[in-house]
Amino acid sequence: MEKFTQQKGGINKGKGQSFSGAAALAPVGSSSTSPLPKNVLTILVTAQDGREIFYKIYGETKMKKLMTHYCTRRGLQYETVRFLIDGKKVDPKKTANQLELEDGDSIDAMLEQLGGGQA
Repeated sequence: MEKFTQQKGGINKGKGQSFSGAAALAPVGSSSTSPLPKNVLTILVTAQDGREIFYKIYGETKMKKLMTHYCTRRGLQYETVRFLIDGKKVDPKKTANQLELEDGDSIDAMLEQLGGGQA
């Protein structure tokens, strides 16, 4: 299981890639000079194949940030993955707080399927 957390400023993922922003995702256990605020949620993203990745995000973080990071990490195209909370599609424009996510909640990541109807 991979674990990521969010830090103010930016992160370094260890392979020469760095990301920046008001709140970026970083591997859990990475060095940080400031403690994380109380409004941090641990969210579990579960793939169809059972792989799980834990993320620590701020409640004010838009879900698109987590979703694009997950797709990049797994080598998937963002447009081909559907993220679901309790069977309902996640709106990437909403924040974790707006979706009323709580610490420990789970998001399902499913590959989009086209077709399936009778010919």
